[in-house]
Amino acid sequence: SASFNLYVITGICMVALEAGELRKIEGTAVYALTASHSLMAYGWLAIVVTVISPDVVEWWEALITFLAMPWLVTWVYCADKNWFRPEAQVYPADPDPAAP
Repeated sequence: SASFNLYVITGICMVALEAGELRKIEGTAVYALTASHSLMAYGWLAIVVTVISPDVVEWWEALITFLAMPWLVTWVYCADKNWFRPEAQVYPADPDPAAP
């Protein structure tokens, strides 16, 4: 489901550009974290359902799976705020001297 949504969003973004218009993606940290966590989630699910407890999800497996979401949201928030790369911080231009 999430993979399909990503494909649809990417397709819409590509179609929305005018013919000949180019855009460059500069910050991919959030995308990379989301993509890597998605792969880990699929791997975790496969291991849980086939290896650890075949065809049954134990309570502790469900708890680990449930706690993965706040973990992902925290990492993605930190990446969005550039906390991992302080040199990449974007600062506003000089403030307007006429502003109060």
